[in-house]
Parts: sequence; structure tokens; C-alpha cells
Amino acid sequence: MNAVQVLNFQQSSVRTVADNKGELWFLANDVCEILGYSNPRQAVQKNCKEKGVSNRYTLTRGGEQSMTYINEPNLYRLIIKSRKPAAEAFEEWVMETVLPTIRKTGGYQIGQKTTADDRTGLRQAVAALVGRKGIDYSSAYSMIHQRFNVEAIEDIPADKLPEAVAYVHALTLHTGLTGEVLDREPLPTPQPALPISGNALYDLAVAVRYGAYAIRMGKDVSAPLKQLGCKQAVRMWTVWAETRSRLKAAANALEALSAHADAEHAAKIRSILPEIRNLSAV
Repeated sequence: MNAVQVLNFQQSSVRTVADNKGELWFLANDVCEILGYSNPRQAVQKNCKEKGVSNRYTLTRGGEQSMTYINEPNLYRLIIKSRKPAAEAFEEWVMETVLPTIRKTGGYQIGQKTTADDRTGLRQAVAALVGRKGIDYSSAYSMIHQRFNVEAIEDIPADKLPEAVAYVHALTLHTGLTGEVLDREPLPTPQPALPISGNALYDLAVAVRYGAYAIRMGKDVSAPLKQLGCKQAVRMWTVWAETRSRLKAAANALEALSAHADAEHAAKIRSILPEIRNLSAV
């Protein structure tokens, strides 16, 4: 396994380590503290499968100690059995932020600095804003700093740069900005209303994601089940083969509908879509 990496969930820290296959393992003590288990060892023994439990020496305040780590399936087992309200938010953070980022980029970086090349689009947007509205660069950058709560554009996370560029473009198009600084962000362009709420659309996206997980897992276990003589094995593989295109179409439909949802739910829905598409890929 690789070096331990600390991830931050709300006010808590979760120590993790990636194995040689790139799969993430979570320190059981940290997970149990978030989920409200008073006895981590007992919680792991009662709820986790032994195959997904591993010990490794980890540096602590008391020196190196043998600590228990659990894999992703065992993490979900602890989440499901938890009665703490934070469990749902923790699951959402893992499934919609941490794991998709790792699978897309190969790592989950916290506070990683961007390069000058990364910020080219933002600088160009600022130049257009200054030229179009007749304000100075200091005022333009001050609005960005205030909007993203940073002291310099170098402190804007890489995944927030597209949002920063879009914000500056919105300022450029805002008719009320002429040689002055906005006291608030421009109002978004009105979108046609959905017949359902943004929250209901998000629930639908989550259901599609879980369905994609179930269908993909059925495909993964169909071969060994067939060897064991399971009559449903062929059907499990067939369901996956015939459903992949529909899952992709569902992801595309959700992406189109998310444009009409409120910003918060639209962002949450879009974060799920790469995972659905990945699960439906060959």
C-alpha cells in the first residue's frame, strides 16, 4: 500500500491509503468516530467482512501503531448500520466527491495549487471584463477574491476555476457594472421550471446511480455464478449488456434536466453523472 493521506470531512479527518490497485482503504477508527460507533473494533467485527479488513502500521501521536483499515464495501456497511444523522452526508461526500475525483484524476488533492497555465482562461476573462466595463484590474480581482473567499487567484482550487471563469463572464455581461464594483453576484439567467423539484431530480439521479452499481455488480459476478451452476447468471449478464445504453441515455437526460434545477442540486446531479457513465462502460 501507498502512503497515508488525510482527507477532511466537515470538522473531522479521515486517514486513507490506496493499495497497489488504486483502491482506497479507510482507517476504521476515523470512520467509526464520524458514524457514531463507540467501539470501532466491535463495529468492524460485527458489520464488516474479513476480506475487506487490513492492518498496517500508521504514524500516530504515540508513534507507529498497527491500525485497522477497511475497504470501500465495508465502509458502506458501516454507513448503512449507523444511526447518526451525519452518516448520509458522509456517504454523499465519499461517493460524490472523493471516489469520483480519484477515479477521474488518480488522486484526491486537497488545496492543490494551480499553475499559471491553469489560470489562463481566468486571466483572459478578467482582461475582457476590464476592457468591456472600464474598471481596473485591482477591482476585478477583488470581486473574485471576495466571491471565492481567497486572498489570491492562486488559492482558487483547480476544480473551481471553471466556476470562477463563468463568474467573471457573468460580470462582463451584467449591464449594471460600469466602472464600479458589484455588491453582490449577478443573478443567474432564469430557467424554465421543472415539473418536479431539484431535490426530487437529485433523488432520481441517485437511484439511477445505485441501479448502475447493482447492474454492474451483477455482471461482475455472473461468470463465477455460472460456473457454480446458478441459473440466473446468464440473465444477470444479459441485463447489464442490454441496459448499458439506457444508463448512458439516462445520464444524458439527467444532465439536460439539471440545467433547469437550482444551482445546488444541479451541481450534485452533475457530480454523479461521470460515475453512472463509468459504470455503464465496457
